[in-house]
Amino acid sequence: MLIRAGHRGGLGRLVVAVGLGAAMVVAASCDRVEPPNEPRSAPVAEDDADLTSRTPVRAKVVTGQPMKRIVAWPDDAERDVVAREALSEAARVALDEAPVPMLAPPEPARLATAVITTGPHWAALSTNYDGLNLSLHVSGQAKVYEHIPRFDGTHTVRGHEAFVTQNEGIWSAAWIENGAAYSLELECSSPDLPECSGPETITELAESLSYVGGRGEVSQ
Repeated sequence: MLIRAGHRGGLGRLVVAVGLGAAMVVAASCDRVEPPNEPRSAPVAEDDADLTSRTPVRAKVVTGQPMKRIVAWPDDAERDVVAREALSEAARVALDEAPVPMLAPPEPARLATAVITTGPHWAALSTNYDGLNLSLHVSGQAKVYEHIPRFDGTHTVRGHEAFVTQNEGIWSAAWIENGAAYSLELECSSPDLPECSGPETITELAESLSYVGGRGEVSQ
């Protein structure tokens, strides 16, 4: 599935965010990823809130080579404690191992059946409620393809340029936030459910997501 998303001022080189199984594709500036085996520069001031204060040294980018994203972790005070406590014990344990900032629906009823899985560079949350299947994939790794031209997003989600698409009845929204790539998908158990009749529900769900935690910058 091809998804593209970016940040303020338009999108730069194409970046493939490595997630679960199939790759999810987002367009973003090369400034968001760190060339492997390259030293990092001293802290510098940045205007883009999606970037950390430490910017990687510019280096030759090898097309298609995996690169680590520079993740800016939210302040712990922003964590939605109520949403976190609504997760099962197993989900909270997995959440604490997430190598990327995790978001989740804030309503406890939507989190009762939530499952969280993690990998070396990604994390995912899935939940089912009221005939809706909701899944969120977050990636902290990317692949850069310099020969792909820039694309503008189709929507604005959570204050970020984003792509909202529908494929075989499944609505998806993809964007860059906290330096990580987020892909939210919504599938209805019946095509007659109003939640899947247009892009309104997926964008509203994306806007409602709250920060619930992760491993944090110290463990990166």
